[in-house]
Amino acid sequence: MNYRARIAGLAVLLLLVLVNLVIAQSDGKVQRTCGQTREERVPLINEAFTSVFTVRRVSFAGNTYTRDRDFRERKRTLNEGDIFTPEALETSVKRLSKMRSIRPIRMDDIEVTLDRPRKDIDITFCIRQRPKH
Repeated sequence: MNYRARIAGLAVLLLLVLVNLVIAQSDGKVQRTCGQTREERVPLINEAFTSVFTVRRVSFAGNTYTRDRDFRERKRTLNEGDIFTPEALETSVKRLSKMRSIRPIRMDDIEVTLDRPRKDIDITFCIRQRPKH
């Protein structure tokens, strides 16, 4: 086999591997970016509400092409420095779920961490982007 045939064969092989990776990622399986279970999250939310915690950080994980600013403009009700309330969290989830660029999110798509000595709460919204057309 000559050099050009080998290069062409390697290029085809590489293309097949890339196509298989794309197909494997889009086979309908839901890939979770959050690892926190409901049993871990609910007690933290209840503790943050009953002990009056302040929202320290709101972040978004999993967004690939939608800007962070777009998420922040949409959620509006849960901002850094606010007193945490479960109602504000639920409202933010509902508002973010209406965005067309992402798959609807639920309360299961949230990670919560508490800084008990400082009475701060960090919230991460785990986003799953829709395919860009």
